[in-house]
Amino acid sequence: IVDNATTAVNCVLKSLHFTKEDAILVTNHTYLAVDYTASAVGQATEARIVRHSLPFPIESVDQFVASFEATLRDNCDIRLAIVDHISSQSALLLPVKRLVEICHSRNVSVLVDGAHAPGQVPIDLDYLSPDYYTGNLHKWMYAPRGCCLLYINPKHHDKIHPLVTSWNWQKGLQERFYMQATRDLTSWLCAKPAIQLYNWLGGLKKIPAYNSSLSVWASSMLASKWGTVEQQVPDEMRAPNMSAIALPSDIGYERTMEGADEITKYLAKQYKVWVAITCYSDHLWCRISSQVYNEKRDYEKIAEAVLDMVKTEALVDMVKKQ
Repeated sequence: IVDNATTAVNCVLKSLHFTKEDAILVTNHTYLAVDYTASAVGQATEARIVRHSLPFPIESVDQFVASFEATLRDNCDIRLAIVDHISSQSALLLPVKRLVEICHSRNVSVLVDGAHAPGQVPIDLDYLSPDYYTGNLHKWMYAPRGCCLLYINPKHHDKIHPLVTSWNWQKGLQERFYMQATRDLTSWLCAKPAIQLYNWLGGLKKIPAYNSSLSVWASSMLASKWGTVEQQVPDEMRAPNMSAIALPSDIGYERTMEGADEITKYLAKQYKVWVAITCYSDHLWCRISSQVYNEKRDYEKIAEAVLDMVKTEALVDMVKKQ
């Protein structure tokens, strides 16, 4: 167990000895902190960073897989691929099993960033067969913040080390990661009761079903009220608990990540609404999450807040033109 998925990615990337002959594969939907980690490692080791652009809109799983394979084929120096299980900014459920198989067929190791996966989808590591897998328990599994799984395939146990070298440096994998000086282990110790709570509430049979139905309703409602569209992806690539809806084009902010951050902060400050606003494919998106404590009125509040922002921007423009 480690603090979070970003820490897990750092542990893996900074334990592997990349050289200028190597490349690390990420995508244009990779979580930014993970992208930054790959870039930092690349800068330190002279390894090249390859950024695969996801096809958008995504017409089929086969199209998505084919584009990924083409990037691997065109960049034979890729040594490690970082693949999302569920993308944070765009709520895409990726075909991880097929991507792992393609990578392994080309002798490329795979680190799966499953930060949002535990609690949303079943995770069978024997079936998926990644080299490395990380998933937060504090996002959808009800653990306190700072509780994340890091799986390392047994064949790589001797390679991977925690970021902090401490008393168990020369011992086995579990011992190396466990002994981290004066770190408070409370959140780690909550992993088991958090999973028990998740199962008591209904587990994977009931919780994702409720969250998914709410997410589907909310996406349709928001797109309808805003006069925009839901993200167009195959049904099998939709995350159960998350969705992305295009924001109105006249909301008055630049279509950049900086513009998205400004909207997120404005919604929180002005309307007491906290929702992830992202930017990709030259659009601003509202990426909603649905959890067991959410209700329809939560999303109706988001809808009205954004409409009020658009109305305010229109009034500002009108005053400027007078």
